[in-house]
Amino acid sequence: MKNRIILALSLAFFGVQAQNEDIFSNHWANDTISRFGLQGSANFQPQSLNFSFASKFAFGGEINDKLKIKNLNTHGASNTLEANMFTQIFYQSKNYSVGKYDLSYGLTFESDNSAYVKYPIDFYQLVFFGNSFIESADLSQSKATIWDVQKIGIPITMQFSDSTLSHITEFGIQPTLYLGKNYLQFETNQFVMNTAEDGRFITFNGQFNAIISDTAGGSYSGVGGGINAHIYQKINKLELRVSARNIGVINWQNSLNANFNQNRTYDGINVDDIFNLTDTVSAQGFIEDSLINWTKGNNTKWLPATFEISARYQIKPKEFIIGAIRYVNTQGFIPQTEVGYKYEGEKLQYGVSAGYGGMTYQMLGGYIGTTIYGINTQLYSHGILGGIAYNTNGLASNIGLRLQYAY
Repeated sequence: MKNRIILALSLAFFGVQAQNEDIFSNHWANDTISRFGLQGSANFQPQSLNFSFASKFAFGGEINDKLKIKNLNTHGASNTLEANMFTQIFYQSKNYSVGKYDLSYGLTFESDNSAYVKYPIDFYQLVFFGNSFIESADLSQSKATIWDVQKIGIPITMQFSDSTLSHITEFGIQPTLYLGKNYLQFETNQFVMNTAEDGRFITFNGQFNAIISDTAGGSYSGVGGGINAHIYQKINKLELRVSARNIGVINWQNSLNANFNQNRTYDGINVDDIFNLTDTVSAQGFIEDSLINWTKGNNTKWLPATFEISARYQIKPKEFIIGAIRYVNTQGFIPQTEVGYKYEGEKLQYGVSAGYGGMTYQMLGGYIGTTIYGINTQLYSHGILGGIAYNTNGLASNIGLRLQYAY
């Protein structure tokens, strides 16, 4: 149990964003070539922390009182953070003529590790300063959802176009199988922890729920399914795309469930002989057994779906103005808007973007790509500010890499 919690907290502070489409990618319409490749991107969106603090917490490093207090002063009453880990291997066929339309198909293998956390300022004080720093900690309205899911998808697209390709309409759908490896959910309603001034007792008063997936039953403890879908329209120099991703559920089987809803007081442990801790061990076992009652059962959970409207307009040959509006259905995420510029040469591609929204609000992005012997390499980021100003709180950090072979 302890190792699971440590792993979950580490993931919550660093990860890779599960975005297989972004404003710089070539996802506008399928064409006469087939594609094979892999991609992944690193994302961290803290509302109140900085990247320096989070990386030291996750991977080791000195977190002194000065750094703790600096991050404490930027916290509000309620705070959020998002972290994800996404990798994908993909194949998409070229278009095949079927009657009056063109059809293409593909296959994707994905790994999605994600964390969404909402917590009050008292939680931060309790974790990093201890209950001697805060005698009454209000942990109400806290929530953490963390999972590790593998996905197998079959994308299918159907396209209609005129002979000049100036007008194109495309419909796409991707049925996906979800295989869940790990899941953890923790949520409080009203929950307060009080510590006596002299430390003689601790009182818990309130309600919380917890779910932890079963990792003892094999490689996968959850199974489910979902779809990705999109509609694409090109009219002369303007291209529009509406997409929805991760619309699906996973059933976590034989997971551990806890429901705490009561008022409990735990007295301090008296140690008469420091070399004989029999009473201490017994008391600790009593606390662990009686604080939370765990039961086993199945839980069906939705994945946070992403909805996006994107567009690009050709201003010159090989040059485009690009933009997107997206929303992720999870706590603390506000609709995100991003605009930018992209150049698409045969051997060199590059672009810049800026945006607002999400978990951390400010976004600054950049992109560079090269194509050599049919292999396209793309390096991009939507969180340059967080990487550069890593000691500044509330900035997103993101970096992604995509390798693609077209033939």
